Amino acid sequence: KSSNDIIQCIGFDKNFAYFGSASGLFCYDYSHFINYQTPFTTHIDEFTAGGEHKPILFAKDDSPVLDYSQNDLVFQFYANSYTEENATTYSYSLEGYSKKYSNWTDDNHAFFTNLHEGDYVLKVKAKNIFGNISPEEKFAFTILAPWYRTWWAYTLYIVALIAFVYVVVLY
Repeated sequence: KSSNDIIQCIGFDKNFAYFGSASGLFCYDYSHFINYQTPFTTHIDEFTAGGEHKPILFAKDDSPVLDYSQNDLVFQFYANSYTEENATTYSYSLEGYSKKYSNWTDDNHAFFTNLHEGDYVLKVKAKNIFGNISPEEKFAFTILAPWYRTWWAYTLYIVALIAFVYVVVLY
């Protein structure tokens, strides 16, 4: 292209714009325009509990109940933002453990060890290369108490204490 080329728009419609110059005819296809605001979602697709791999195949309303021996958890998640997907970053929070979100990281795993019994909700969000943040994805689960911290164990402790006091007082 020389400096004396004059480019003129010689027509356009809904999908194309046509430009003409001394160098030739050019066509711009609007369908190749990238929408930087395209919404995307984050998905939690599997977790490992106590060394046992568990794909998440159940409905979002289902909340798995885990034994206390399964209180070491690893979650894996991904986002369906396909432009430079390796540049997607993630942030997560485990409600019931911490209310604060993690720093943004490109690691798509979350690790939690020695969780106490209780109800938890993992919340994950992703940020794509354009800075757009996905809606939160949530996954609820419950960790049961160990047998020695259950109501029936406490009842047994009280009965044993009463029996011990009775035997000491009686004899």
